[in-house]
Amino acid sequence: GGMISPLECRLSEESTGFSGEEDQWKGIELVSVYFDKTELMPGDTVSGSFCWNIPDTLEFGLPCEWTMRIDTEFPKGDFFRPWYDKQYRRIIERRNGSFYRHTVTGRIRSGTIPPEKWKIGVGVREDFSFILPEDMAYGEFDVKMIVNRATYLPNRRLSDYLRNNDSLSGPVVGRILIGKGKREENALF
Repeated sequence: GGMISPLECRLSEESTGFSGEEDQWKGIELVSVYFDKTELMPGDTVSGSFCWNIPDTLEFGLPCEWTMRIDTEFPKGDFFRPWYDKQYRRIIERRNGSFYRHTVTGRIRSGTIPPEKWKIGVGVREDFSFILPEDMAYGEFDVKMIVNRATYLPNRRLSDYLRNNDSLSGPVVGRILIGKGKREENALF
């Protein structure tokens, strides 16, 4: 093909995007996620780009937000129960001084070009970057994503407070490796 604009990305016929539950993407297809680096250290900048597509027309609605969650396993002891795994993880994070999850949310295309105005079948590129906390745990992390309509007021369910698998959980779209930071290298215990 020819030249494409910096706001566009190429769609390939083999690309099926990332699938999830019905209506998980609100009619928007996440075609691909590219990371500039997949091996990082705590405090590093995670950067890359998304390629979005709308396979069909969208109705006007509240703005769309993407949520990217970087997640890994955490130590589970005798008191762990799946029904309150989020609260358990938070206690372990406080006790160990390391985070096993980091969540970042942004408006699709920073809210400048709403998806209902995109051309059908033309990939829309979006760059992203954010800084990992200095106290991230080390190891292999799943990168999960979901798209939600931005609401005027927080709209939470009980599971959002108790379960790691909550309304901001989405399918795995990539993996990154986070190395040992200064905190782990200098630990006395």
